[in-house]
Amino acid sequence: SLGYGYVNFQNPADADSALERLTATKLGGQYIRVSRVERDPSKRRTGQNNLVITHLPVQFDIPDLKELFSKYGTIASLHIATDETGKSRGYGHVMFATPEASKAAIDEVNGMEIGGQKITVTAYNHTYQEEKKKNFSNLYVRDLNANVTSESLTKVLSQFGNVTSATVRVDEEGKSKCFGYCCFATHEEAVKAIEACNEKVFPELSEGETPIKMDRFISKGERQRNQEKSRQLRRAENAKYPSLYVKNFDETVTDEILKDFFNRCGEVRAAHVMRDRTNPNISRGFGFVTVKDHTTAERCLAELRDTLEISKGPLYVAPAMRRDARRNQVMQSMNQQRRMPGPGAMGPMGGIFPMNRMGFGGMPPMGSMGVQMGMNQGMGVPRQMARPMPARTTMPVARPPMSQPMAQPQQQSLAMVIANMSPEQAKNVVGERIYNTIITKHPNEAAKVTGMLLEMDNSEILHLLENPEQLDAKVNEALDVLAKHQVM
Repeated sequence: SLGYGYVNFQNPADADSALERLTATKLGGQYIRVSRVERDPSKRRTGQNNLVITHLPVQFDIPDLKELFSKYGTIASLHIATDETGKSRGYGHVMFATPEASKAAIDEVNGMEIGGQKITVTAYNHTYQEEKKKNFSNLYVRDLNANVTSESLTKVLSQFGNVTSATVRVDEEGKSKCFGYCCFATHEEAVKAIEACNEKVFPELSEGETPIKMDRFISKGERQRNQEKSRQLRRAENAKYPSLYVKNFDETVTDEILKDFFNRCGEVRAAHVMRDRTNPNISRGFGFVTVKDHTTAERCLAELRDTLEISKGPLYVAPAMRRDARRNQVMQSMNQQRRMPGPGAMGPMGGIFPMNRMGFGGMPPMGSMGVQMGMNQGMGVPRQMARPMPARTTMPVARPPMSQPMAQPQQQSLAMVIANMSPEQAKNVVGERIYNTIITKHPNEAAKVTGMLLEMDNSEILHLLENPEQLDAKVNEALDVLAKHQVM
């Protein structure tokens, strides 16, 4: 949940009643904000009839704020800012339905003493934050010497102006974190300090020959907003170019090696090998490649997939997908698995398969049917199959229209067996093999897990079949997903 939602009323009077009764009430252990939807973004940004209340006592909560201001008119919205623990930050906002109500509230409440301190009530200024950025006086300083204290920082920076406060952050043991904050009395003094100190070596402050960094202080909220904007810009820029997901390459592969390897198919804009967060020297065995156009991407998929030049097993290359898209794909696959017929279920033509001869996903094993034709990916439901061979059973088996049976080689590798098959036939054969492997350890979940693994590329499944440990790890991942969604 994103923490917000919308409610539509047929009767405007009901909406007014909900706004009046539910404002400053708790839902799920915390106060909720209830306000009318404003579709026009320009009006939202102006903050008309919106008041800013500062210097509020810590114990002052939303019901108290509502009680204080409701006498001046209809309240459209109100809230008090809190930190991560739910503790009040000492300021809040109240929006009235009319300008007259907001003006009356300013005249009556501004300067009122509550809890031993005077509160301030002013009209919201939507340009305040921009003006504050331009006229900053609070600075952030980093790469300080570990011996620098708040007092020594104040002493050194006082040569550039009147320092109203300076703090060096320390850990639980009292050791310096080598960064701090400094606030000057005026914006001009702060600018002067930045020009004189940023990227400069100060014997009293620097760690050896490392220059200190000094810039405008940026709050956590502003920093997060800037990061989100940067991500959106990068995402919009990268959306213009196709990206490929690559894995199973050797640990020795670097960004440059990966880029050179894909350059043979066309221009590569970027290549990035994902690495361990705690140890950047350790490759995670997968990465992303961004190419110039779709023609280059198609060449990469056709020519570099399943190669062994930079990997010990078949190289996996596929179009990159965003995390939410992959999650949706997995969920769709799981929903399909829930609708799969189990052992003893009806066959595709209404016949019943004998339970003691079932393959994965409710299908007869290949040993009794030959190669089955045309299987829905990941579903295990045949659309068209070879004529079943006679089997001794008392239960009837439906006979769909015949298609040309294919002989299955006995002494060839699985990769050679499926080399000349259609994608659906190959997926059928690979699914049969992986199902027979999984059912020995997980008989109850084998069909579901097989269906999930069949979403992978055939070359990757072949690699798993050749490496039992990696197969077990993938099976355990699938079991965890099934357990979380309670479909087992």
